[in-house]
Amino acid sequence: MKTTFLAILIAAMAATSLAGVSARVYRADEITPLPWADPNIPNVYQDIMVGTRLTIFIESDAPDSLWDGGLCISDEDWIKGFFSGRGYNAMEETYDGSILPAAGELSSAMILLGEAERYFFLSVTHGIIGEWGIVDYRAQAVGKCDVGVYEIGAAGPLPDDFNPDFDDPPPAQAHWLQGLTFHHVLSRDYNDDAAVDFADFALLASQWQGEAPVDPNATASFDLDGDEAVDVADLALFCDYWLERTDIVDPNSDPNAPELEP
Repeated sequence: MKTTFLAILIAAMAATSLAGVSARVYRADEITPLPWADPNIPNVYQDIMVGTRLTIFIESDAPDSLWDGGLCISDEDWIKGFFSGRGYNAMEETYDGSILPAAGELSSAMILLGEAERYFFLSVTHGIIGEWGIVDYRAQAVGKCDVGVYEIGAAGPLPDDFNPDFDDPPPAQAHWLQGLTFHHVLSRDYNDDAAVDFADFALLASQWQGEAPVDPNATASFDLDGDEAVDVADLALFCDYWLERTDIVDPNSDPNAPELEP
């Protein structure tokens, strides 16, 4: 089915080119926008901890449109983040839950490259103004991760701000629309319950004034500034993410019991 789906995407090169497609990034609650690091520099977002889940909406401001495209993690950064679709349809190998009503009934969504989960494809049949698709993005390693928004079969040259990191695009002619830049930092959620709280502070305190050899492959560390010691500088960096959540946590009916994992 994957080969069939890609053939459909390539055949769709004659579809209407739509300049009004863009992506919006939210926290896992799908309500809270992820702020830009600098309000004057669009689409470069505030740092997020490794393990954080984001939701990315693909939307359009143009009615009655055919469109094929999606999201692509750059060749350089694909090991730092990955996409997850919603509502997997095993028969068609598509993610029906990632298609929103404004995309049209026959639209489809797919994620490729196996474990890398690097490409999110969206095929829109009769799109109207609104949100066409949704996909989850998860930060999995420290560092910068570039995500490109592209459409397939678009005519004309690439724009001046084309990112050369995306020189290995999905099959068919891909036209750059927008770039999203995420920066992943070490997690402060030491007990992996999707929240930075007193439980994590207690774990940090248990290592206070201790030595902490730097591990370049770590996703969480008590030595947040990398000076091989756990001290007040690390406490300050820990507090930068106080009460931040990396994901949705299910409500807990028993206040004396630990929260359920997401």
